[in-house]
Amino acid sequence: MMLHSRENTLHLTQLSMAAIEQLSPSFESLPHTEHADGQYRLRRYSVVSFEDGQVIDLNKNSFVQSSDINRFQGDVIRQFEPIEKDILASEGFREMCALFVSANHLPNGQEIEIHQIRITALDSETQVAP
Repeated sequence: MMLHSRENTLHLTQLSMAAIEQLSPSFESLPHTEHADGQYRLRRYSVVSFEDGQVIDLNKNSFVQSSDINRFQGDVIRQFEPIEKDILASEGFREMCALFVSANHLPNGQEIEIHQIRITALDSETQVAP
């Protein structure tokens, strides 16, 4: 099931310090990709479901956006390395997914696409998105 709501809602949420400390180091090892933005947008991508309070890795790593949404790389299937297994299995990741599901009133078992992204900054201006 895919949700297509385009509501502009502000959610103020916060991960616990323990979750932040657990997840933060994984941003140091994000890989470059061969995609057009892959030299400055380092990322991993996974699709999980959140069922009965547990993260379930669905082993999906193909990502595509319509050219209506992404004129730069739309309608192109992109493969990314998955989020590391120990991160997916961590309590910090479970907390993050639980917070996301709760804040967005998602149903039990909802598929969630997760991009773990780090943008490298240069001395000059760097585009966050093309």
